[in-house]
Amino acid sequence: MNNKAYQEEINKLKIELRKYRKLCIHDTLTELYNRRKLDHDINRYLHLQDRYKIKFMIVMIDVDGLKKINDDEGHKHGDIMLKRVAHSLKNNTRAFDKAYRIGGDEFCLILSHSNKEDKHILERIRKELGKHKIEISIGCSKLCDNVLEIADQRMYIEKRRKKCQ
Repeated sequence: MNNKAYQEEINKLKIELRKYRKLCIHDTLTELYNRRKLDHDINRYLHLQDRYKIKFMIVMIDVDGLKKINDDEGHKHGDIMLKRVAHSLKNNTRAFDKAYRIGGDEFCLILSHSNKEDKHILERIRKELGKHKIEISIGCSKLCDNVLEIADQRMYIEKRRKKCQ
């Protein structure tokens, strides 16, 4: 092989490597970050929070009734719902916030520089999804060591409250 052929092969391998790197940290259906990336980012943000006193908020989001949609109307329709949720999360958060699909019908946001604006972000997401008849349950927590457990518990409290109404 000559130098040009080697360079072409190297370029092909670089393209493949970029593709696999993306697959490692992104959900293929929604193109949001995945659980692996969330776990990595939480550790990174805990360090930033301690060092620079930047506040972060974790928001757990669960799509209400997705199982019933999948059972009644098919997984294709359920996938459309999940893509709409992902689209809403991307379009209603700030450039420095991050959105993740962490499995099934569960999503997560990391909102940085948390403040009163966070409530408005979540209201915009609920409102936009409501237009598509998609309901969500939300649980929030300030970033800490067991943040996912806390936010998850709060999300399920809201979910149970909705069922009692």
